[in-house]
Amino acid sequence: MGRWPKRNDSGAGSQNQASAQGQTGRWHGQAGGGTAEEKAFDLFAEMMINKIENAKGDWKKPWFSTEMPWPKALYGKQYNGMNALMLTFLSEARGYQLPIFATHERIFSLNFDKDEKGERVPLVDKESGEKLPFVHVLKGEQSFPVFLSQTNIVHKDTKEKISYADYVKLSADEQENYKVYHNNKVYLVFNVDQTNLKEARPEMYQKLVDENLPKKPEVAEGEKFSFEPLDQMVEGKQPWLCPIETNSGQKACYNSGTNKISVPEKALFEQGEEFYGTLLHEMAHSTGHESVLNRLKPAAFGSPEYAREELVAEMSAALSCHRYGISKTPDSRIEENSALYLKDWLSALKEDPKYIKTVLSDVRAATGRINVMVDNALEVINKESAKLDLRDDDDNTIQYDDDGNAINVDDGHYAADKKQGEDEGNGKKEDSHEEHRPHRGR
Repeated sequence: MGRWPKRNDSGAGSQNQASAQGQTGRWHGQAGGGTAEEKAFDLFAEMMINKIENAKGDWKKPWFSTEMPWPKALYGKQYNGMNALMLTFLSEARGYQLPIFATHERIFSLNFDKDEKGERVPLVDKESGEKLPFVHVLKGEQSFPVFLSQTNIVHKDTKEKISYADYVKLSADEQENYKVYHNNKVYLVFNVDQTNLKEARPEMYQKLVDENLPKKPEVAEGEKFSFEPLDQMVEGKQPWLCPIETNSGQKACYNSGTNKISVPEKALFEQGEEFYGTLLHEMAHSTGHESVLNRLKPAAFGSPEYAREELVAEMSAALSCHRYGISKTPDSRIEENSALYLKDWLSALKEDPKYIKTVLSDVRAATGRINVMVDNALEVINKESAKLDLRDDDDNTIQYDDDGNAINVDDGHYAADKKQGEDEGNGKKEDSHEEHRPHRGR
């Protein structure tokens, strides 16, 4: 597997030079072939292999630490899908206190303000007037790739391009006249612990800690964890992609033939969180129905294709649990059934370069559908608090496509490291079934 190249940043002098070169200048010329996207997926495959190999001796080990906050950009925007998955893996592997990331240009911009003419001037202490310590990436630290989705919408006949804002206003018949393209672009980011931010801007670093340390919902003694959006989906009060039924037995399954989910009643689980983890796993499977993402293909139990779908559902459920603060669930651990597929997953990851790309793309699409519908349910349930996913409440320019990608309706895409109302800056970018599962209740 290819290693992501190092960037040997060291101090203010090198930071100024790096800014002048731009991120792409530091990226090109590095050893190793392949595009930025191919090298990123090589790295992701390597991380997945390490994660699964570490789990072989203890398949009950969690996919994610329940103490790790959700990955975000320095200015508060959340990462989603495969970016959130890999940045969480990275943060845990390297022991970062916070999964907060920024591009080199963002870090560099912390040293400057703009005067009345719009010119960049060094930041100074308000009391003493002295120049503040220079914030920079520590020498020898490695950047890490994240994908940002560029959405282009083109008329099939006239080739005219329109914005996503205009596209969503069209009727279903009118939308049939357009093709929607999603192009991944690779940005390189650093964790805040790879910088001297803690020493150079201690107040800012402490604010990040205070705002982002996980706040676990309190559950009174004798009560079970409750997550109302999913409760209402089971009850039919909020919509899901297919009917959800409860049973009094010991099986949880998604039947692709009838397009229905069946899960044991919540009372049969020792903890409420176990119920939601099981439910989210089956919901992830249901996103593969032909009427939704058309991912599910006929596959025999235990076959490589079946194992692949298990990996998609398991990672999607684990990621969704992590996003909504649901821990200690069957799907935050490697499932007993899925443990049988560890060898298949490792073989596929090592032998097929495209395997990780297609799996992560399916995970992104599945979690996107889950997140959009759960977030919509949250809005209905609690209109006063609007979105509870840490996006800016005053952000009316962000919408979501069918895969759950964030779309800036003004210019067609949304950069995860971009603060609302600000330009991206000078940072450069690279183009680039049915199954039955036992639950572990009492």
